[in-house]
Amino acid sequence: GIREMAAAAVGSAAIAASDDFAPYLDATAPRLAAMCELSDERAWELRGRSLEALGHLALAVGAPKFAPYRDASLRAAAANLELDSTELAEYSYGFFANAAKVMRGEFAPLLPQLAPHLLDAAARKDGACFDFGGDADEIDGGGGFDASFLDDDGAGAAAAGGDDEWEDEEGDDDDDDSLAGQAVLTVRTAMMNVKRAAIVALGNVAEYT
Repeated sequence: GIREMAAAAVGSAAIAASDDFAPYLDATAPRLAAMCELSDERAWELRGRSLEALGHLALAVGAPKFAPYRDASLRAAAANLELDSTELAEYSYGFFANAAKVMRGEFAPLLPQLAPHLLDAAARKDGACFDFGGDADEIDGGGGFDASFLDDDGAGAAAAGGDDEWEDEEGDDDDDDSLAGQAVLTVRTAMMNVKRAAIVALGNVAEYT
């Protein structure tokens, strides 16, 4: 919606302006912080975008100037993790990544509670891997769907439940046969984005604190 776009625009403007954004900090940060506390599930996107923008403001103006809004922002990021939303978790991990970069050593007291959580999020398995060359019902946790097609001996068609061979629209299957055993289908899921954000946060924590 428009409010989500506005929050994102504020964050982008802060990054572009860097320290020159400081005169506008007190006019924007409290409004963003207030939107981070919206409880209606329909407003979660706005809640996440506002937290993301606060992280960008912190990067732009630096730790001393952002200090009045730091604790409220950290509480909002932590509160998101108590809700059943992968999207809000992704926004929170992004904020923690920026906060670690801005706060540096001051971020260290949060590590005993936050670091294990980030490690757990990064290690979670997501999706499934189906190996059509083995048991069709075998499922192995992984980062998405992995469809490996059989050699061109007719078994692939049988496993799929049909007798048709690989054919393109012109009926020439020579090129398609070369794909046997190589074609891979990958599905990107929301949890993959969460895992990526957690890994980025862990990297910033390790580098800056």
